Amino acid sequence: MDERIVRSLYTELDAAVLGGVLAVVLIALIVMGILITRYMSRHKGDYLTRDDSGADGAEDADEAVTQGRTGHHVEKMKEFFI
Repeated sequence: MDERIVRSLYTELDAAVLGGVLAVVLIALIVMGILITRYMSRHKGDYLTRDDSGADGAEDADEAVTQGRTGHHVEKMKEFFI
């Protein structure tokens, strides 16, 4: 093969454009990963149902039951995403 033909096909400009496009795609994937991780960490799925207003300042579940007005009907549920 003739080296001049091969070099004319692969110019430095093509390599620079390819490198720039790959860098932009890589940065976009990293930013997307950070945003998805941040969204998932903020929306974990833990929530309290049937909250009792009297048990807001309780240290643990037992104290919340004794301070609550409705009794032991306060449940902690976990939501699973499949």
